[in-house]
Amino acid sequence: MILAALVALLPGYGELALLMLVSFGLIAHGFGRIFIASTLKATVGWLRGMMVAVGVIDVILSVVVLVLPGLALLTLAVVLSVVLLVSGAEMIVSGAIGRTWLGDLVKAAKDEMDGK
Repeated sequence: MILAALVALLPGYGELALLMLVSFGLIAHGFGRIFIASTLKATVGWLRGMMVAVGVIDVILSVVVLVLPGLALLTLAVVLSVVLLVSGAEMIVSGAIGRTWLGDLVKAAKDEMDGK
């Protein structure tokens, strides 16, 4: 209740908080993509490269948003749309070739548990 009143009185803090949450979320998404790509050894090389590229783009854009919040407030929609477009293109390509990173991750986990 207190935070809601603070945001109502000072909307700039609400915008900044939203910006930080989105930025930290994109950082987590980026590092998650990089980690998944590094663990999936059976995935096609160019697909793993695309996953790493998406992760690196996410992290770079998020750091830019954290370093330059004034600029980021003006371009939040653009930055978020670029990240979502690249991530969506990666998912479309993965689906088109019939190999998704989630399926490969499940297979790798099963192989690891079976001791292969």
